[in-house]
Amino acid sequence: MTFETLLLFSIAFSIAAVVPGPGVIAVVARALGSGFWPAMPMAVGMVLGDLIFLTLVALGLAAVAEQIGGFFAVVKFVGAAYLIYLGYRMWAAPVETTAISPIMASAPLKMGIVGLVVTLSNPKTVLFFLALLPTLIDVRTIDGTSLIELGLIMVMIDVVVLAAYSAVAARTRLLFLSSRLRHRLNRCAGASLIGAGGAVAAS
Repeated sequence: MTFETLLLFSIAFSIAAVVPGPGVIAVVARALGSGFWPAMPMAVGMVLGDLIFLTLVALGLAAVAEQIGGFFAVVKFVGAAYLIYLGYRMWAAPVETTAISPIMASAPLKMGIVGLVVTLSNPKTVLFFLALLPTLIDVRTIDGTSLIELGLIMVMIDVVVLAAYSAVAARTRLLFLSSRLRHRLNRCAGASLIGAGGAVAAS
């Protein structure tokens, strides 16, 4: 794959990654509630979701994915319900609780699965891979080497963007030291998670 093609893909994917969607909102809410590192499993799940989409497109399985849309719909609503549940837990958390909850803080696998579900059900992600990507790259020419190149580019962009959003959110969280402000922060982060869940369910 030529350098120009990879550069064009990098620019397009960077724009898509930077524009806030349900995934970014969920990661930011998680970082606001629990800090930078607890938000990373969710980010990892989102990166994995992007790689799954890329692989489906490269293998010509996009049509198959459309045929099993019912399964993805079930997964989508389960993930949306879990995000809303986490948002409620944070909204109702006592002021003394700086994390969303002990259960949430100790369940990185759950957060990774939530991140994966959010990405797989994100209309912005689906639009990029199934509609925009084929206009940027002739997907029939994607071989093993090209798939690795595109995958590495995606991972690097995702990591930088999601880590930056999480770092800013976590930094903001540290500024809320008083009980009153921490209570407002819990409400803000909880509402964001509920909103992200609602966006996933409505997509």
